[in-house]
Amino acid sequence: MDDTKPPSPGGDAVYAGEKIADLTLDTDGIIRQAQAYSNLLAAQNTLAASQAKLNSLQSSLFKANQAFVTDRGVNNPSEADKADPVYIEERADWLQAEADYKNQQNVIAQAQAAVNSASLTYNAISSAITAPADGTISDVTIAPGMVITNSQSSSNNNVSSQVVASIKHTGTPIISVNLSEVDVVKVKAGDRATVTFDALPGKTFTGKVLGIDTTGIVSSGVTTYPATIALDTPEDELLPNMSATASIITNIKNDVLLVPTASVQTAGNQSTVRVMQNGKIEVVPVTTGDASDTETEITSGLREGQTVIVGYVPSTNSQTGASPFSRGIFGGGRGRGNAVFIRGGRGG
Repeated sequence: MDDTKPPSPGGDAVYAGEKIADLTLDTDGIIRQAQAYSNLLAAQNTLAASQAKLNSLQSSLFKANQAFVTDRGVNNPSEADKADPVYIEERADWLQAEADYKNQQNVIAQAQAAVNSASLTYNAISSAITAPADGTISDVTIAPGMVITNSQSSSNNNVSSQVVASIKHTGTPIISVNLSEVDVVKVKAGDRATVTFDALPGKTFTGKVLGIDTTGIVSSGVTTYPATIALDTPEDELLPNMSATASIITNIKNDVLLVPTASVQTAGNQSTVRVMQNGKIEVVPVTTGDASDTETEITSGLREGQTVIVGYVPSTNSQTGASPFSRGIFGGGRGRGNAVFIRGGRGG
């Protein structure tokens, strides 16, 4: 297809259905357009004929009803009335006319749907490129004289169309992030969230969870659950399919004692934490509260300022001077106004 009319420049406001550019179709395009237009006209003719027939059926229904009411129709027919052949015949004519009229209304609805479908098909292969929605046009990639083609895959008959422009919608951005099996049961619609983007370092956005796909997606044996988050404010720098990380707030507590989740060991109903006490490693029973994949609340068993050991601790050897810590020592601390977060994973 060869573009013959300059497209709308970038930055212009456009409306749904507004023409962006005109094309000169090649032979195949002209043939497809003519066939689509013919199908549209046929669908419109069928709709008009169906509507005309409805008028005729309405007239027949009225006549049958009046004949029955005038001749044999009574409010409370007796058994003798119901057995009268004339009564039976005229009542049957009336009921059949009523059924034909109601059925024709369904025929008209079907014909209207066919017109809508034919119209969409015709517009899709029309020589005019129109805006699919309201917004601001940008990234115009066509120019007069440029050849525009469709590429088709022979293996699966998929057709990929050439992008000629982008239209930015008004409103707040919507993002999707994947939740793990552990986190999804803690998240609900309406939860607040903070979102960061790799492409926009130093910026943090706020939003809320709109909903969660609880069906889940299984990939390589791992199930994740997409959650949809709406940001509170628009951002011109955000582009489709940007990588995002979301932290969803499922609960807020003040004055909580937090330790790394990896430091908590659980066997049966008992949780323990290893701490450094007077130069020795001690196993301390604890009671846990809320937890995420990185931090766990301790409600009893520890105090602020203790040193918590994370990871596997090998046996010590005083001769070699080997460190008793394989992954380091973390100091437990009491956070003021800390929120328990669930990491929403990567999304776009």
